[in-house]
Amino acid sequence: MSRIRFIVTSLATALAAVSAATLAAAPPAAAAPLAAAAPPAAAAPPEAAAPSGPVSAPAPASVPAHVWITTPDGADKLRDMGQVAFGGAPVTAPAIVVDPTLSFQAMQGFGGAITDSAATVLYRLSPAVRAATMRSLFDPATGDGLDYLRQPIGASDFVATKAYTYDDLPAGQTDYQQRHFGIAHDQAQILPLLRQAEAINPRLQIIASPWSPPAWMKTNGSPPASPASLVGGRLIDDPRIYRSYALYLLKFIQAYQANGVRVDAITVQNEPQNRTPSGYPGTDMPSSQEEKVIADLGPMLRAAGLRTQIFAYDHNWAEHPNDIAATPPDGSRARFQLMTVSAQLRVAPMIRLRACHLSVSEKVFAGSADWLPEHSVK
Repeated sequence: MSRIRFIVTSLATALAAVSAATLAAAPPAAAAPLAAAAPPAAAAPPEAAAPSGPVSAPAPASVPAHVWITTPDGADKLRDMGQVAFGGAPVTAPAIVVDPTLSFQAMQGFGGAITDSAATVLYRLSPAVRAATMRSLFDPATGDGLDYLRQPIGASDFVATKAYTYDDLPAGQTDYQQRHFGIAHDQAQILPLLRQAEAINPRLQIIASPWSPPAWMKTNGSPPASPASLVGGRLIDDPRIYRSYALYLLKFIQAYQANGVRVDAITVQNEPQNRTPSGYPGTDMPSSQEEKVIADLGPMLRAAGLRTQIFAYDHNWAEHPNDIAATPPDGSRARFQLMTVSAQLRVAPMIRLRACHLSVSEKVFAGSADWLPEHSVK
């Protein structure tokens, strides 16, 4: 298996070394004045005078780079190869040049997700090893400094338990007022880990995304569908369902906050165009339905005094093989009043927004909404 070598250095370091070499070769600057006047130096004898012709500067000092190697077969995983010197010979390995004088897209952060399965694995570790693992992941000084998590709202495709939501009911029952809402499942492992992560890195931000609403809200989770399923289907087209789902999302944010975890942003649906998830929770949610949910959710957040952002179209950079090749028009005529200009907007053409016409009036929702390709914060 061929090796992949990445050599990373700061161009500023290289430039500094070159500049130092150049300065060393240049004539010295005038000395700073002394506290007491010194007698003028004697003139140099003619034979000591500097040559009148051009002087060649010495070659720039070699700049070292620290090298780590990871190979596709896993034989090497960030193996420390020590330092190597830069040279002028061409390289065959991929090279990364870091130029601190150039800036492009602003990044919100880097991270992953503490899913149900991730929490289960972490809790199989001893408390001491688990604490060390969390520090290695989130500590900005001694670890990786992860500072952005994309948390599932309920079950995702990575669960160690049965798929769940926070308001699961037997088939045929409804709960429009969310009286049975509860996050007991997350209180055992997920929330303690999130609190620990925030304690280690106070800069941590969380965006939360649901893979599926409760099954009783969906076309494949109500009679005559049996049994209720979180896999596939759409929201039932009913104003009571849209409002109840918005209330469900609000209660999630409030419940996490009451348990010491701040949710900075939320999306209405993970991969809304993944119409046929393969055995895991998912929902086909056209923009017309997202619009109706957000039209209820925005005022709820405002009335609750929450500044949680809403992100729309939480999808992949490229369409999943199970998705329709291009996001089809769905009949919605609304337009999003985008209150926040961010990096996601600058990649809008990559996620085919031409077919989507989401809308929430600024009068209806005075918060912030934005387009979010799913993997932009992973």
